[in-house]
Amino acid sequence: MSLRGYTGCPRSSCTRDFRHPRTGRPGTPAGPIAAWRLVSDNHREIARGCRFFATERLARADAAVLLRHAPDLAVHPSVEPRLRTTGWFVTLDRRLVMIGARRYENRSVARNAGALAVRLLAEMARDAADGAEGRERPAPEFAL
Repeated sequence: MSLRGYTGCPRSSCTRDFRHPRTGRPGTPAGPIAAWRLVSDNHREIARGCRFFATERLARADAAVLLRHAPDLAVHPSVEPRLRTTGWFVTLDRRLVMIGARRYENRSVARNAGALAVRLLAEMARDAADGAEGRERPAPEFAL
């Protein structure tokens, strides 16, 4: 698993919570924006952060905070009755911090997928603390 950054051009629908890095005031960014996402070893997106940043450095700092607080993260289902699917999202101190990248057929599967993502973040935090970045590790088990 890895946390990867990506940048993109500003769009009004995705930048309404953007804050200027120096002033902290809301606004529309003048240039590209950065964010982070949780990606599996086979390059599939598992989840993404819920904020956008003016620089990649700020996006990395946000991801680092999330890794430090992995034990405090709470997973919640996100039901979409019209589509008959359920997603998941994660909060930290009642603040939305991460959202799942796909939808599932029922609430329990979505909740388990979110719990797995949080466990993977906790494992990444332990690996980083142990200096084990890039070390081969067995694939995580995921039983439903």
